[in-house]
Amino acid sequence: MTKLIKQTVAQAFDEAVKKYSKSECAVYPEIGLRWTYEQLYKEVTDTAKALLRIGIGPKDHVSVWASNLPEWLVLQFATAKIGAVLVTVNTAYREKDLEYLLSQSDSKALFLMDKFKSYSYVDILNNISPEIKECKAGQLVSKRLPKLKTVVTIGKSRSFPAVYKLEELKNLGVSENVKKIIGGDDITEKDILKIQKTLDTHDVINIQYTSGTTGFPKGAMLTSYGIVNNSLAIADVLKFKSHDKIVLPNPLFHCFGSIIGTLLAIIKGGCVVFPNMYDPTKFEEEVLKAINDEKCTVMYGTPSHFDRILKHPKLNKFDLKSLRTGIIAGAPCPLDLMEQIEKYIPEITIAYGSTELSPIVTQTRINDPREIRLSTVGKIIDVKGMHIKLVNHETGEEIVNTETGNYSGANTLEELVDDTKIKRGVLWSKGPQVMKGYYNKPSETAKAIINGWYDTGDIGTAVKVYKDKKKDKFEIYFKITGREKDMIITGGENIYPAEIENVVRECPRIFDVAVYGVPDEEKGEVIGMAVIPQRDAYMRPEDVVQYCVNRGMRKNYIPRPEFIEIVENFPMTASGKVQKYKLREDAAINHQRYHLLKRKTA
Repeated sequence: MTKLIKQTVAQAFDEAVKKYSKSECAVYPEIGLRWTYEQLYKEVTDTAKALLRIGIGPKDHVSVWASNLPEWLVLQFATAKIGAVLVTVNTAYREKDLEYLLSQSDSKALFLMDKFKSYSYVDILNNISPEIKECKAGQLVSKRLPKLKTVVTIGKSRSFPAVYKLEELKNLGVSENVKKIIGGDDITEKDILKIQKTLDTHDVINIQYTSGTTGFPKGAMLTSYGIVNNSLAIADVLKFKSHDKIVLPNPLFHCFGSIIGTLLAIIKGGCVVFPNMYDPTKFEEEVLKAINDEKCTVMYGTPSHFDRILKHPKLNKFDLKSLRTGIIAGAPCPLDLMEQIEKYIPEITIAYGSTELSPIVTQTRINDPREIRLSTVGKIIDVKGMHIKLVNHETGEEIVNTETGNYSGANTLEELVDDTKIKRGVLWSKGPQVMKGYYNKPSETAKAIINGWYDTGDIGTAVKVYKDKKKDKFEIYFKITGREKDMIITGGENIYPAEIENVVRECPRIFDVAVYGVPDEEKGEVIGMAVIPQRDAYMRPEDVVQYCVNRGMRKNYIPRPEFIEIVENFPMTASGKVQKYKLREDAAINHQRYHLLKRKTA
């Protein structure tokens, strides 16, 4: 079991620097930049001083809106060293999303890159706050963003009077407020260490905004205690050592990138290779080249990431033998894809979690039997006090509770796929990994966390995996079957979209599928489906139906052809999650059933 430690992110970072000062910790192939721990520490310390110069201190909120640039990594640890709260901003955000996040998070400072792809970030900010053309740098007075005082561009141009360039901060004088904090006229490394000693491991260190599949996102408040210990636990599962290198195409604004990516690697003395600083949508060849050139041993990704890489036409031109382990998460992984991934990454694992859980709660182990790794999302991470329960959302029956030992789930893997025997429930989790709550949203927090248990909204099942059947020694593994809000009720029967999607994704002519409910006068809902064919593949709704029939799918799980849409893409959140409510609304409109969506029920 991973030993819980009481360290702030800053303390864990400093300890790693002392142990691995001459080792490489970050590589940026696109610009030929390589940092050792010693070099990163200098960058972090200089930036921490700069933050203090512009009046940023403990508990102040600092937003970062940029792709995987070196400055992002520096700001991650610089804010931690002075106790400021890092607020991560999705690179796909536009005006409406950005204004909401900066306002809702009470951000005092914003660090942003000049532009991302074809979008000028500075122009987007100007549309929200035109005062940046008139105010002095560090003295922004914005009508729509009253808490935002300082804007800093990571780029080369200053662009507007109220916007600092990052390098300018290092030459600024010390404000009177900061002089009172440090007790002097200049900021030294000792001043930063003095501030560090006042920080608590249970302080909020990071606010990450959820995807907002049904509305505006919520800011999950994460603590050093939660994210440091989660990173250490995941590292133990992966058997991550200081010689390991992670190839990280995952965006740093997401916990996949900044917690189990950079934080995990840094505090364990490893190295992170960033193959795509500027455009994460075109990453396949860059990832393959990084693995080949840097001999990366660890890789993370969603199933679609791995699928795109394995289908790259130049795949066989790269040497991938250095890869040892990694994590697949973010969506169910089709069995045939998992089998392909295993050929290149023999110790690959499947993980499950959420931003609110810092982020991972279950993971398969590298020595698990193959059938377990292919059919579950693993067992609980070995952290003291971490627990899971499954609760029937209709009856309230507690199916599994790892804290009390209560269990009435499946006893074999065969039962896990038998619809007549399986018991499903909403997955709840408690322990040191649970967020403190949603920032400035007490009612939403009260609904999400009850007596320490966080309601994930995901529906799951459980199965016993015996270590010694004669002695009744077993471990509980979990499987996620869908989202509670995505469940379809048709004619009184509960249908879980993920179970249909997992089968349809195995069709060689289908790239991806999304299943959702379409309102129906008679049955309440019927099954709707949106299908993205593989590139150059031709698919008709009738072909999808026939495939489902050929696979032996139950009749009431197969949508009628008129409710199957062949599409080029899905409506997505800025974090890359399918917005099924939009698919549902579109289907209701197309089939003259929109009025049924608005119908009130008892």
